[in-house]
Order: sequence, then structure tokens, then C-alpha cells
Amino acid sequence: MSSTSWRLNSSTIAGIFFSLNIVASVLALAIWDFQKHDTNHNVLYLGGVICSFLLNTAIAISLQMAIRQHRPNFFLPFIICAAIHLTISLGVVFLFTISLLDHMFKGSDLQDFYGVLVFTGMFFFWILSIHVVQKDRERIQKICGVHSLLPEYL
Repeated sequence: MSSTSWRLNSSTIAGIFFSLNIVASVLALAIWDFQKHDTNHNVLYLGGVICSFLLNTAIAISLQMAIRQHRPNFFLPFIICAAIHLTISLGVVFLFTISLLDHMFKGSDLQDFYGVLVFTGMFFFWILSIHVVQKDRERIQKICGVHSLLPEYL
């Protein structure tokens, strides 16, 4: 694969990550009932959403800078964040699956089916994104000359 296609893949993943960041922030603000909570809780919640948005935006920017400036260390924040999201997605899939099986045995509505589908899709997205970004990081490390193979005795 050429370097341009890898760059496009990593750039696409950065764009999807930033889009997910926007959607998650908007949804977090949409589902919070500001009327039911006092001002202190509303301010803390809004501050948490803003901090989360800014942190994820900084991670997306560092991924774009890593791609454009050939700086392999700038890939690490995204890889760590994606690994955390991967772990959370796996846990949520497990919980939704257990709940879905419980509903199936009781014969009630299968309302958790969509949750399983969404978080399974997210799980595979995080696996794919980590794989693509790690490959791009290795390619840039080779270009910069900082890539080294482990000795055979390790």
C-alpha cells in the first residue's frame, strides 16, 4: 500500500473520531435534564462535557499532526484512547448481551438488541482504527529512522 492510502486511512479515522466526539457531546447535552438538577450539578456536568470534548479534540489534532509532520509519538494519545474505548465497548457488549439473553429467556421485548449491534460495531471500529494507526505509526517510524526491531534473544 502506498503512503498516500495509509495517510488517507488515518485521516479518515481521525475524522470519524472527531465526528464521534461531536455526536457524543451533543447527545450528552441532549439527554441531561437541566431542569431536574441544581445549578452546581449543571455547571459540573457542562464542565465535564466541555473537558471531554476538548480532550478528544486535542487527541484528534495530535493524530492529524502525527500524520502531517511524521511524528510517531503523536500517534500514542489516539492509540491509548482507542484502547480504552475498545475495552469499554467490549464491556458494554457483554452487559447488553447478558441483558438480551435475560430478556429472551423471560420472553419479553428484545430492546437491548440494538445496543448490542451498536456497541459491537463500535468494538470492531476501535479494533480497525488501532490496527490502521499502529501500521501508520510503524511506517512513519521507519521513515524517521526511529524504528528498531527487537533483538532475537528477547
